[in-house]
Amino acid sequence: MYIKKRILSILVVLTLCITTVLSACTPVNNSGSASKYKGTADADAVTIDIQQEPPDLFSVACQDSVSSDVLRHTMDGLTVLDKDDKPIPGVAKDWEISSDQLTYTFNLRTDYKWSNGDPVTAKDFEFAFKSLLEPKFAATFSYFGHIFKNGEKYSKGEVTFDQVGVKVLDDHKLQLTLENQTPYMLDILTYSTFYPVNEKVYNQFGTKYGTDADKIVTNGAYKMKSWQHESEIVLEKNADYPDANNVNIKTINMKMLNDANARMNNFKTNTLDMFKLSGEQAEQMRAEGQPVLNLSLIHISEPTRQAEISYAVFCLKKKKKKK
Repeated sequence: MYIKKRILSILVVLTLCITTVLSACTPVNNSGSASKYKGTADADAVTIDIQQEPPDLFSVACQDSVSSDVLRHTMDGLTVLDKDDKPIPGVAKDWEISSDQLTYTFNLRTDYKWSNGDPVTAKDFEFAFKSLLEPKFAATFSYFGHIFKNGEKYSKGEVTFDQVGVKVLDDHKLQLTLENQTPYMLDILTYSTFYPVNEKVYNQFGTKYGTDADKIVTNGAYKMKSWQHESEIVLEKNADYPDANNVNIKTINMKMLNDANARMNNFKTNTLDMFKLSGEQAEQMRAEGQPVLNLSLIHISEPTRQAEISYAVFCLKKKKKKK
């Protein structure tokens, strides 16, 4: 029999840019053609290129696509995106929306854990959302928190946090009250900006939180095994993840190759399974008969109203399993 493996989601958000991806996996392209390159030998791992060092893995302050790439593999928010980019339950198992569509009450799952063993609770979301609005954190996307009732006033020091529309009802119930009706609310909550943060661990490391593998805790499908700065991040499957049975790839190796020729050479020598190409490289590989992926999905992102393009790549490998 054969086992298929896949990266559950590599979702990168880029502003007004269509990305081309080259993959050594089979089958992986729009035309159905197979790659002539075999990819890496380890059937239980996938090696990809993220091009550069993630600037910041403190989700509240995250503002770049590389950091978001890593966080999407290691963190879950209240809601997550399905294969069609639609929000579905994540840490929140379900929710209720008031008749005026201003109050969202989320019931959290009780089986989510941080990678240090702590339970994920409503207080972790409260701490993250409060931090997002506090000037001392200087979060680039702090204005996202203005969707909460009195969120903007709190960020300006005009009200106290107990007047903000973020309320912990109990360890596994969180109530969010909005300033205005926000039809895309469940979509926004999938952004890395709204991931939970373990306050105890953040306070332990302070400004160094998220700067090394041993200075961050995560709650997603993968946890960080190692981080060699300017070189490689290795993610390993989180055995405590609630949906771990559906995570079939054990290891994701994230290389940081900032040279386009180096990426191409690594791919052709089967030490890289997937990487992003320049337009010239894409034409070169197509001329060689190599299938090239070009997957894009345009979103109009609120509240910024900024046109964005995101792409999702699913890398498949097969290995023969002995009976």
